[in-house]
Amino acid sequence: MRITLALLSILFCFSACNNGDDPILTFNVTVEFNLSMKENLTETSKDFVIQVESIEGFNCDNATVDLVFSRSENELFLSIDNILKPNGCEEGVIPAKGEIIVGSLENGNYPLNINLRDVVVNNGLLSVTETEYSYTQVEDVELEGIVIEHNILNRISEEKIWGRIEYNDDSANQLPNKFINNLMDNGMLQTYFKIGNYSDFNIDSNSMMNWHQISEFTNSVSFVLDRNLLSDSEIKIMVDNFNDQYQSNFDFDIDLFTATGKEF
Repeated sequence: MRITLALLSILFCFSACNNGDDPILTFNVTVEFNLSMKENLTETSKDFVIQVESIEGFNCDNATVDLVFSRSENELFLSIDNILKPNGCEEGVIPAKGEIIVGSLENGNYPLNINLRDVVVNNGLLSVTETEYSYTQVEDVELEGIVIEHNILNRISEEKIWGRIEYNDDSANQLPNKFINNLMDNGMLQTYFKIGNYSDFNIDSNSMMNWHQISEFTNSVSFVLDRNLLSDSEIKIMVDNFNDQYQSNFDFDIDLFTATGKEF
């Protein structure tokens, strides 16, 4: 698809009054990009990430969005420039994507200025707490040229583990309950995530966990538990023992994550 070269269409609105006012210029900015927030979990840090995706698809599977990021003390600056198409374009019409790893942010407020092609600047505020990241526009001015689908990203507390058990054959439909009950028999506790958006999933109004990455299996059962001070090594032993017991008879997969970035 053709990249829109003209970002702004300028409408001249002339006052009907007789007081000789100058013409008013109104700028209509095409929405070109979708922004989303994510938190990368590692054993040593929790890094805030900004992901940018073009609204329009491009006939190049590996096209990227050219992003420039800088920081001055607590003020953050993001510049969204051109769409970059590599020489070796892979076939497929999909949105162009880009990502900036901002890094670990302490709790507080961070002015976030988003510059679109050096034509439009969106001035906002990124607020960081123990429980969430949130973005708000300064003085309630609407975003121009970009859209942020979820302006709140919920964070995961240290005591929680979560995941899903996936399988194809209905003969394995008892495995999720068996696995979850096994974790609880070994000390884990029932808990929940509040409704909202998270890095890898969202929780809807029915408390269902909807993963951003679609499962390759026919069936999937999600769970969230309080690890109740159980160590990573203890959790790994439980997962390994369950796999050893049932893997030879059933085709299934367990994805289990911790708030420190561990995956079992």
